[in-house]
Amino acid sequence: MYQAFSCSPTRRMGVLAAVLVLAGCGGGGGEEASAPAVPLAAAFANFVNQAASYQIAYAGTASTGGQQLPFSGSGAVTEATTASTFNSVPALRKNVIQTGQFQILGTSYPVTATSASYFDTNYAPLGNVSDDGYCVVTSHQPLPVTARAGHSGFWFSSTCYSDASRTVQVGSASTSWVVESDTATSARFKTITNLTDNTGATGVSTLTTRVSTAGAITRLDESGTISQDGVTLRYTGTYQ
Repeated sequence: MYQAFSCSPTRRMGVLAAVLVLAGCGGGGGEEASAPAVPLAAAFANFVNQAASYQIAYAGTASTGGQQLPFSGSGAVTEATTASTFNSVPALRKNVIQTGQFQILGTSYPVTATSASYFDTNYAPLGNVSDDGYCVVTSHQPLPVTARAGHSGFWFSSTCYSDASRTVQVGSASTSWVVESDTATSARFKTITNLTDNTGATGVSTLTTRVSTAGAITRLDESGTISQDGVTLRYTGTYQ
């Protein structure tokens, strides 16, 4: 969900912007009958409302001209929710802040990224605001009340603009979800966001969380690929 649960398109999807993304993220398909059912909609409502702090360790490669440059880093992610409005509609605003650093070719670079994702009072996604754009949800399907491994579906799509005036479109995104096996009392809930911006840059980001049969939800890891101007960045981030 945007950078609260996935990633929003950026105006500058180069190497640094891609690393900053790490701050970040109905149902069909054949179910696994032996897998536990989890209360997906309630778990997501819990996610929207919860305040939490995580450590994150990340690594990846930046590839260009046949050369691969490895990078690694670490940081902290905090999230908290307050009452707000979005486009004059009452909303819950989930703020996500990441600080840390990454290293590439022996040099360290600081990482500071903030975003705010907005949801209506029924926890439907409304939009996302960050330094890279102002994204507005244009279509959306509610998450199912319960789901188990093998269930999947489209979640929402959004259009992104340069700022809140919504006069200059800079990109778009589409987010889907899938539930996978985990333990006897939990499942893995993945959200997959495909990104495109107006420069032709593309990206995909996957955020994996654990959902318990009691509705608790915890971030596990994030991964993605972003390509622009002959540079491809692949990254993974593990929450601790």
